[in-house]
Amino acid sequence: MFPVSTNRPSLISCPRSLRNFWLFVIILAGCGAAYPGRVEVSGSVSYDGEPIEDGLIRFIPEGATRGSIAQGKIIDGQYHIDHLGGVAVGTNRVEIRAYDPKVPEPMGPGIPPREQLLPERFNKESELITTVENSRSVIELNFDLRP
Repeated sequence: MFPVSTNRPSLISCPRSLRNFWLFVIILAGCGAAYPGRVEVSGSVSYDGEPIEDGLIRFIPEGATRGSIAQGKIIDGQYHIDHLGGVAVGTNRVEIRAYDPKVPEPMGPGIPPREQLLPERFNKESELITTVENSRSVIELNFDLRP
């Protein structure tokens, strides 16, 4: 058996500044959103009434909205962007791309991108704008694109 030392300092006997630091960390861990200013978003995406089988959705902060671009894959008409890469709270431009699910994703440099199946007005030249509110719950945003 190993001897047990009874001379170890406890949190109570630590210097006040160290004890306050650890209490602050514990309190901070339980308060507020994990990623302030970003929210979890999911929903459906269809074109001309049909779900997009394989695609990509991007939320790009616009105007006074601060944050990085958030994106997620569209699979069988559904997408989900979790809180780790969440969508910036505020105004976002939305870009949606659809691909032929039979064509594999390009792997490696120099390989051309897959053909885009949607008109550019839904991606490169998108005018789709949405306002994302701050929420602790998953926000559902559905997009039914028309030709």
